Amino acid sequence: MNDYDMIIVGGGMGGLALGALLGQAGKKILLIEKNKRVGGKGLTFERKGFKYEMWPIGYMPLKDNAFHALFEKLGIESELKPAWDYESDEPLVGFYYKGRSGRYDFIDSRPKDVADPSPLFDLWKLDENERESALGFLAQLVLMAPEQVDELDDVSMKEFMARFELPRPLIEYMDMHSNISLLALSDTASASEQVKILQEMATKGAAGYFKGGYERVGRVLADYILNHGGEILTDQRIESIDVQDGQVTGVTTKDKPYSSPIVISNAGIQPTVLKLVGEEHFAREYVDQIKNLEPGMTLLTTRYFLSEAVLDRPLYLTYSGETVWDSERYQKVRAGGVPDEVGLWIVVPSNYDSDMAPEGKQIVIASTLCAPDPQAKEVEVLWDKIDEMVGKLFPDLLPALEFKERGGPSQVSKLARDQVLPNQGGEAIGLGQIVGQCGRHKPASKSPIQGLFYVGTDAGGYGVGTVQAVDSAFNCFAMIE
Repeated sequence: MNDYDMIIVGGGMGGLALGALLGQAGKKILLIEKNKRVGGKGLTFERKGFKYEMWPIGYMPLKDNAFHALFEKLGIESELKPAWDYESDEPLVGFYYKGRSGRYDFIDSRPKDVADPSPLFDLWKLDENERESALGFLAQLVLMAPEQVDELDDVSMKEFMARFELPRPLIEYMDMHSNISLLALSDTASASEQVKILQEMATKGAAGYFKGGYERVGRVLADYILNHGGEILTDQRIESIDVQDGQVTGVTTKDKPYSSPIVISNAGIQPTVLKLVGEEHFAREYVDQIKNLEPGMTLLTTRYFLSEAVLDRPLYLTYSGETVWDSERYQKVRAGGVPDEVGLWIVVPSNYDSDMAPEGKQIVIASTLCAPDPQAKEVEVLWDKIDEMVGKLFPDLLPALEFKERGGPSQVSKLARDQVLPNQGGEAIGLGQIVGQCGRHKPASKSPIQGLFYVGTDAGGYGVGTVQAVDSAFNCFAMIE
């Protein structure tokens, strides 16, 4: 009874998507999750009638993404329930930008507005020559052929932009995009990865969300696995992925072993290799390669529970040239420096779906970039800066505050990913989407051990956050087949 065709370790979006695909293919699946609920970093929490995720979470592109492809393949398209339509005339995103005016100016944006950058040019206060150079650069990005984009695997976005004479506000926007979409420092973000994302954003929109929150999507996939003969064990921590003579034989939990010739880990490539399997089962060169992989950044978050609705947009982005993070600014903050201001990524779930908050109330989730280190000492300073920026930009918010919660890398690591190396464990997505780890350099889904695969945002996928995890499931499924 403990023999399975496949065992999946971890019930994040990648593991759930792969489990559903394997279940549809008629495989006997066991999915094991260490938490009491599946969903991984997309868990939706509930408190006093408010429903919310750990941090601002959304999918990109808004239409025709990996989630749509997955639910269509499974024949359950009606269960996806996007909370925003690409064709909506309602503003979706509010931008606050401090540039030449010395103050934070504001514009609204709808998904279909992304194809026309004129409102952003107005926000940036570009003159005619600057508009021409900016428009030419953006058009070139959108029209780049796939083989041209692939040539940028070894180039950072910063290096790529340096090839052109671009207005400073456009560079700052791209830096902000590196921080938010890739959760990468602006001077290390992969140009190939960022260009692909920008191309999709320009033609298919961005900033999607699902009705009922992300965990509802995970539960639909979990139900699909169960309805197709699979099993799911929750509140079960894997002690080891078992290997004999270079071949996976199954896994062992605290209670008992489970046998399978194929194990797919959704627990992160570094925890899998260095802890669950063990270094002794891999060649030294491969272990060194895994140890040298850099984690992505995380999102330090404050969740504001309000007695009344204060903000009227589902998503806000606030930034300036002084708030975007590159390696120099990152190291200064890590060394104890206090930034004057921080950029914010803010999501209001109830402005996507009114059922996410009690009637007349609102939850505002505000985040800024932070190191993924669960022991990061700068979190207190950055939390205070989030409060300061929220009070400055939204003066009606704090007076309506009922209570608030804070979250950071230590909470993320406990929930989702074990720390096995210094400065790792609390990453919001997974491995850094940086030069040397994207495109042809991204770790493969198949490991050197026969029968061991990786799924999720660390290997084999492309895109932003949960979309990348689902994309990796498609690629891993093809390899297993």
